[in-house]
Amino acid sequence: GVPVERTDRETFALARLSSVLEDVRRELADGRGAIRLKGFPLNRLDREGTVMGYLGIGAHIGTIETHNKHGHLFGHVRNFDDTDANSLGRSYNTSVGSAFHADSTDYVGLFCLDEAKSGGESRIASSVTIYNRFMAERPDLIAPLMMPFYKDRYGEQRPGETPYYKCPVFAFVDGYFSSTGVSKGYYKTQGMPGVPPFTAAQEEAITEFQRLAGECSLEMPFRSGDIQFLNNYVVVHARRTYEDWSEPGRCRHLLRLWLNDRTPRPIHPDRKGRR
Repeated sequence: GVPVERTDRETFALARLSSVLEDVRRELADGRGAIRLKGFPLNRLDREGTVMGYLGIGAHIGTIETHNKHGHLFGHVRNFDDTDANSLGRSYNTSVGSAFHADSTDYVGLFCLDEAKSGGESRIASSVTIYNRFMAERPDLIAPLMMPFYKDRYGEQRPGETPYYKCPVFAFVDGYFSSTGVSKGYYKTQGMPGVPPFTAAQEEAITEFQRLAGECSLEMPFRSGDIQFLNNYVVVHARRTYEDWSEPGRCRHLLRLWLNDRTPRPIHPDRKGRR
């Protein structure tokens, strides 16, 4: 009887699992920044019950944040073929692989409802390790990655805001490291009024970032019932291209959940507004 948007720790009480999820939150905030939960009971719940269970788990880790100006609580990560969703140019609405990037909130959850026929492996890499590799191999490219980069808002700007926002790839604030990765949203702003073109050093640094991320990455398949939570400040993620099943209505389908920690991490001022 509780409206879905009011799902939180109080309305979705968990007796035995709450302590496990507090461990998950600690591992995300202060540990490796990546967690995989397996074995969600998809066979015991209908789709509505599954969605509510996922929301309830997320609510014990952080506050549930909306995905867009429509107030959607989930992002549907699936191939929408020729629908309007695909026309927005968001790679998570296609079957094409994505580059290493980070999402806008503190944490991102990905819950596999249905698997692909083949491909679609999740790829994650430690942003801290990537930074350390830059320090060891190409320290000259760290400064370009700490310069302002301009990222597309994909039409989600408020009245009076520019269609892009600024954010460095690497940043240190009060001793806390964070990284955004480099998504195609940075490329989409090139040519927009007020956006300077990439410098030669920035272009080289972007290429090197993706190379190092690939070398540092861990790759694993998504199986039905798997839930992955990542810290967007210290872990970047990507996906392999995948092939769907030919049967109608049978396609790879993940639910994306955006969460913010109840104790905000010190982050770069340009990223605070996007958070």
